[in-house]
Amino acid sequence: MAAGPYVTLSVADDGPGISEQVRLHMYEPFYTTREEGTGLGLSMVRRLVHSLDGEILCVSEVGEGTDFRVALPLVHQVAENVESAEPVSLARPG
Repeated sequence: MAAGPYVTLSVADDGPGISEQVRLHMYEPFYTTREEGTGLGLSMVRRLVHSLDGEILCVSEVGEGTDFRVALPLVHQVAENVESAEPVSLARPG
């Protein structure tokens, strides 16, 4: 990554974790560990993050959970013509 200020988003859980074997392939298009699915999720996220000159990092140990960190370059511009929206809760019910 280039030097400079970044904004970092971290999403972590305390789930089963991701094995090293899966981490080696998880950003490959069409790679999946599920019986159904396209395997495009992380591949597309990584491509988007890289297109914005950012980086994505996965820190995980089996049995210890997973932490995804996305770093994007800080932009010192004011967006024009942005509509306000009501906040949305991302918490899962239950």
